[in-house]
Amino acid sequence: MPTISNEIMMPGTYQTYKNARPQLLSNGWIVAAVYAPSVSVLRFRVKKTPTSEWEPLAFMTTSNVLSWSLAIKGTRVFATLHTSSSSATSFLNFDALTVNSTVSLSAVSIDNSSNSGQFNGEDLQINDTGTELHHAFSAKTPTYANTFNIRYLKGTIAGDGSVTWTTAEFVTSHNQSGRIGCIQPVIVMYNNEPRIICVFDNSGFSQNDIQFAYRVGNNWNGMSPKYLIFNNSRPQLAPDAKFIPKSINGLSNGRIWATWHGKDATDTAKFNIFTVFSDDGGDTWSVPLKQTNGNLYDQTNASLTADKTGKVMLLWDKVENPAGTNVTVTGIKSYVGSSWGAASSINGDDYFNPAVLFDRSFSLFMTLPPLIRYNGSNAYFSGTYFTGSSTSPVSDALGNKETPTITSYTVTPEENSTITQIVEKLNGTTLNTFNNPASLSRTLVIPQANWDALAFWFVNTIEVIVTDSNGTTITTTYTFNKKLKTTAGLIETTKATADAKKRISQKRETIATQVGLPAGSTFDAIIAATLSGTIMKVSRGSFNSLNSGILQSVTNLAFRPKIVIIFCAPPATPVANTGTFLYFITEDSQLIGNSAIQNLSLGISKGDNGYTSSNNADRSINQVGTPGQYDGRILETGFEFVPFFNSGVTPANYIALA
Repeated sequence: MPTISNEIMMPGTYQTYKNARPQLLSNGWIVAAVYAPSVSVLRFRVKKTPTSEWEPLAFMTTSNVLSWSLAIKGTRVFATLHTSSSSATSFLNFDALTVNSTVSLSAVSIDNSSNSGQFNGEDLQINDTGTELHHAFSAKTPTYANTFNIRYLKGTIAGDGSVTWTTAEFVTSHNQSGRIGCIQPVIVMYNNEPRIICVFDNSGFSQNDIQFAYRVGNNWNGMSPKYLIFNNSRPQLAPDAKFIPKSINGLSNGRIWATWHGKDATDTAKFNIFTVFSDDGGDTWSVPLKQTNGNLYDQTNASLTADKTGKVMLLWDKVENPAGTNVTVTGIKSYVGSSWGAASSINGDDYFNPAVLFDRSFSLFMTLPPLIRYNGSNAYFSGTYFTGSSTSPVSDALGNKETPTITSYTVTPEENSTITQIVEKLNGTTLNTFNNPASLSRTLVIPQANWDALAFWFVNTIEVIVTDSNGTTITTTYTFNKKLKTTAGLIETTKATADAKKRISQKRETIATQVGLPAGSTFDAIIAATLSGTIMKVSRGSFNSLNSGILQSVTNLAFRPKIVIIFCAPPATPVANTGTFLYFITEDSQLIGNSAIQNLSLGISKGDNGYTSSNNADRSINQVGTPGQYDGRILETGFEFVPFFNSGVTPANYIALA
């Protein structure tokens, strides 16, 4: 794909909004939305191929738009927006393949509980499975009229693309006179769940924190959040955040990156760009890293994105003075491996407010991520990005193979590129390398010596690694089992018998672990456990320390637990009526006879008077209508909870059962 530099995306005085990011549809189209206050039109435009011009897709006639945001599923486009003349949170929903580009879209209101025109930022995201939309926005309401608070809406997507929305919830509930409150929210989808980063005004608009909120049980902890930067005496504004999963960066829990612009004790007069990251889902954050420096020019409006290789890119409005006149350009930095590179600038003076594409499928290689920005005359598109080649058939399990001929495959290069190398590997060992191959349709045959060395009945992995002239590398993976032919001779049959015994032994160990029996258990013991009905999956672990009121989580279990028991040792310094704590977390809502409660967590303490469920321990029950109070819940591969005890830091052990 060629480099695209300042291509006109929409002519006229159209503006971008940072959280209205361009979206990559499943068919390869790029869709973006810009707004022109002068003509009161929000326009959706589409770029269908790398070499095609931007085309009209859809539009909505509406005045006084403050903010808008986009999400996509396949070729379906979802959008939310707020205006300064309405109390509504408005929603648009259309299919890019069938929408009429000549008729104005009609929005539906999904919430009307805000004060008219009193909004300050929004974001819209879709979950990983494409079944839910998550919308966060900042608004004043009749209930909390003095300050802005973060509101949240969840939409359930039906098979036909229609969306049913919940009632808006309060993530925060501030109401102090003379303060701004919580503004400029962004949503991070972490393990298929929404987490919200926003600005919190802690003492007049000149002093802000950046805070992080998430659900604990049925409630948001927005009034007891985590902080990216806390108790700060200077303004911090316009956050952005992205989650890069383990499948891309290899980190056990993935990584959440966040950025914003702010001032500090060194550069008090002008804004600079800061970044942080969290490797535990937002429980703890790195020390803020100052990405720019200087007291002469503001650096603002930072955004983050990442590509298929895990490279993280930071972009922002960067003010320069190359010839005695201030101009705004788009600055860019990349994080590769374990460090940030040097800053550079994207071509174009006085282009503002970059809205940057973030592809959650991580299908693109990026030198310059696709982005839109404006200069007062037009909206522009730039980007250098590649999809790489494709291989057919796609990665798959090929089943049993009796001969060294494994599969035929065909490589198709990306438009305007050529294939420079194909490498075939078996279980990590290179079999063949073809440089500048004349043929892109090949049959993979394992050399006889390598084939003879393979064990029967075990899973083997074939990799076809293709590099193209753009420098992108795509790996297609196939698996297969070597099977004994019915016409096999004595030597092969003997080897297959020995290999089968090894495979059966491995399977027996795996099954024993799955039913809660120790390694080395016999098949008779496994069968007896199965017939007894007492099979149970078990996982044990520990926490080095627990802090009262601080979220703790375990997310690496091999199963979804039914019940979790946490044993907390007494604090190092004895405290009256504070001894051993037991926490129980279960999914069984019937235990407390309230079907509205999805997860039950109960704390019991052993103090001076033996085991009791004291007032403090009672607070650990997942109570409806008690936001942020000491909750616990079951996760797909683990659990999380917020402990409570009177004082001290204590170690703990847990046992999870299913």
